[in-house]
Amino acid sequence: MENDDEGKWLVQWYEEKAASVNSNISDISEHKEMKAIKDLVGLARFIVSPECQSVAILTGAGVSVASGIPDFRSPGGMYDTLRPELITATETQRRLMQMDPTYVVERGIFMKNSFPYMEVRRPFILGVREKKWKPTIAHHFASLLHSKTGKLTRVYTQNIDGL
Repeated sequence: MENDDEGKWLVQWYEEKAASVNSNISDISEHKEMKAIKDLVGLARFIVSPECQSVAILTGAGVSVASGIPDFRSPGGMYDTLRPELITATETQRRLMQMDPTYVVERGIFMKNSFPYMEVRRPFILGVREKKWKPTIAHHFASLLHSKTGKLTRVYTQNIDGL
């Protein structure tokens, strides 16, 4: 980033978030959430500074749970509702999924038969396309970080929802 002014959007974005939290707080020094946001403002300043060369994001299910997508392990989540008898798989693969639902997303089965993974992922893809779920603030942050700074070099996630 050549011009320091180009990064002000990120600092301003976090300051606006901080201001919205602060709207009804008289003494911000005692408010935990405000302290965290002030730290995020400092982080934003670092990200847009020349000292920061690249950013990697590590996320998990919590990023999409706020969109209404249940995590795999919760009641009503994918592992809880998995019906191996309906999955395109061999009898052995179905038995393994019945004993351990996590088998459906393991690399070993995917390399032999990608249908189980694709079949359990399909509702997530369709849900995003039908706008059943919307990106969260974390998704928007990653998108803005990439488009505005060009410093986002990696996103590591276990999410398969397509958000």
